[in-house]
Amino acid sequence: GFGRAVSGGGGGGEALSLKYLIGMLLRLNLLTLLLAFAMGREWCDYYFTPLVTAWSLFFYLLHTLGSGLAPWARLAVAALVAAALSYNAARDPAKFSFAKMAFSPMRSMLESPTTPFETFLFRAQLDSVSPLIGAAVALLHPALSRQLRHIEWHAQPAKMMIRGVLSTFAIAAFIYWASLVHGATATAGEEAAAEISKCTDSPSDACKRCSNASDQHGCIAARMAQEQYNSSMHNVFALIPILVFLLLRNLTPGLRAKTSYTLGFLGRRSLELYALQYHVFLADNAKGVLVVMPDGTPPFINAAMTAVGFLAAADVAHRCSTALIDGLLRTF
Repeated sequence: GFGRAVSGGGGGGEALSLKYLIGMLLRLNLLTLLLAFAMGREWCDYYFTPLVTAWSLFFYLLHTLGSGLAPWARLAVAALVAAALSYNAARDPAKFSFAKMAFSPMRSMLESPTTPFETFLFRAQLDSVSPLIGAAVALLHPALSRQLRHIEWHAQPAKMMIRGVLSTFAIAAFIYWASLVHGATATAGEEAAAEISKCTDSPSDACKRCSNASDQHGCIAARMAQEQYNSSMHNVFALIPILVFLLLRNLTPGLRAKTSYTLGFLGRRSLELYALQYHVFLADNAKGVLVVMPDGTPPFINAAMTAVGFLAAADVAHRCSTALIDGLLRTF
């Protein structure tokens, strides 16, 4: 949301060109297509790629075809789409699902023998708020910057009071969000015992995934809590931690003047980090970390060494794919 809004928010020029669109699609899909081919998998098995591609195309069209609209109008369109996708996040078959209606024509591309169509719908609905927040920050950045500068016009006591009020509000909102997660965990813990009693006769997905866990009750409770929070709350309340971070991150001129090299490095390689984690970092069906150290090595040392190799591999993949795409685009 943020990146595409920054690129196309002004309309015209390079952001409207066919070259930009081709480069965007190549950047999002080249590595995943190569990985899928090499590993005998399918493109949709890396659900992050089709999901980000769909959102990127949406914002590209929003900022090109809708370039004549005011930023707030474009943001309103994005908000309506995000809200529609979020409806029926529990995927109740008895209720209408806009997400299912929108993506069903592309179902053959979004499901495979190992990745059901429901998985993509779950992810599309789960994360529909995040791109909207990114677009809002990008499109409203001038107005937000002016409001933040207004705080500096006040005397020191007034500035401290305003920052204190904003900080208190942000922390209170974050605590409220954390209480929702904790509440889901507590409720699921009470229901886990009943779920375990059904595992023999009619095993649910949680039963199957926790069949070999040392603490089956804890494993099932955690999965039930995750499902409860994701299906009923996350698609709405996920904006709270994002907005809290943005507010605290930009509260003073000193904070606004600084950038994080580490976050920038990880952000530019987010696609490679996602795609490669299943091949270079995680193991045992994403339940553990790949073992690269000799037997007897403490787990945290193995995890640290694996993480270093994982980051290095993502960096190399990012550099190689960027160079390859740049070379291809020079032909246009």
